[in-house]
Amino acid sequence: MSNKKIRPSRIIDGWTKVIKGEEQEFSANRMSVCDTCPSKKVGMCIECGCPLMAKTKVIEEYCPLNKWSDVKHFEEEGITLVNLSTDKGVLSISKDGFQFVYHPLVEDDDSLLTFKIVNESDKKWEKISLKATCSCTLAEGLPSKLKNEDDTDFTVKYDTTIIGAFHKSLKLRSNGELLCLIRISGVVKRKDGKL
Repeated sequence: MSNKKIRPSRIIDGWTKVIKGEEQEFSANRMSVCDTCPSKKVGMCIECGCPLMAKTKVIEEYCPLNKWSDVKHFEEEGITLVNLSTDKGVLSISKDGFQFVYHPLVEDDDSLLTFKIVNESDKKWEKISLKATCSCTLAEGLPSKLKNEDDTDFTVKYDTTIIGAFHKSLKLRSNGELLCLIRISGVVKRKDGKL
């Protein structure tokens, strides 16, 4: 079993959605992954001890084995990142944070990504910053503080007037200390299809 803590308020939120019959695309996708996982036993995840019917309906929840495609958890720093822009690319975990790979982009495409970040650590994050390595990538919306178990949405946008392949890193910091990297990459083609 993983060291993931069960969050009773989230499980209650999930059961409320089950009772109300609320179904969202992400929860159906998550459950289809769980249905093929050997860690699913009688509707429960043996890795975290959660009832899957409820857990898959809570957007801030994550798979302790990082199998769900829309949400990943970086265990070292207790950071959960939810991809709220699943139509624009794929989120994965890396050794030092997260990686987002855009689906193919065309010049002047809307590259705005929205993520939800959850502080799952035991620390309060203060003086939060998320800065890119260059001005072609912009991150906005993070508050200056985020307590344990709090979450917030933020956006990242790449300048799609720049043609060609790109690999950019954003550094997430709290009190000047690096928490993780969020890398974005992709290819922007001209409107005529050329690079």
